[in-house]
Amino acid sequence: DDEANTRRDRLLLVCAKRWQLQTCTLQPRYPPRTSLPTTPRYDPRMTSAGDTVVVPRNFRLLEELEKGEKALGSLGYLSYGLADLEEDVMMINWNGTIIGPNNSPFEGRIYSLQIKCGESYPDSAPTLRFRTRVALPCVTDTGAVDARALPVMSNWRRQNTIEDCLNAVYMMMQHPSSRRLQQPPETAPEYPM
Repeated sequence: DDEANTRRDRLLLVCAKRWQLQTCTLQPRYPPRTSLPTTPRYDPRMTSAGDTVVVPRNFRLLEELEKGEKALGSLGYLSYGLADLEEDVMMINWNGTIIGPNNSPFEGRIYSLQIKCGESYPDSAPTLRFRTRVALPCVTDTGAVDARALPVMSNWRRQNTIEDCLNAVYMMMQHPSSRRLQQPPETAPEYPM
């Protein structure tokens, strides 16, 4: 656990340094003050209805990393994290796991996925690819998840997350149409990389 925290701290430091090097496109609404107040105070002029703050990609992914590693919010049937925490400083390659839903052909099985968050994430959806063999309407013969078959991916919005994508696959596993599909045996080889 200490090793994971140390790696996460190192990754935070790298992200913070990269963020400092990037140019900021936000323009101040009011001229800067010549002196700062000694106590922080709320200034209603600094925000207005409709203002949005765009969280930088790496900070957003760090937030998702923490949530995914702890399996927060998914009741334990989903988990996800970086494939290579040491080398992948851009946080592109991820691994995901889905535990098959109860009372379905997927029950008792653990499904592994590769997740790629391209450099345009979170503005564009990640790509998902099963490593474990599975028969689902949204999965191609190569194990790739067809984004057009999952509404959360085909209608992607910036506030969507990796967890939303994995939850959509989980819901597809629970759907009555998926219950009729013949599943490959558990001993079936993984999809080729």
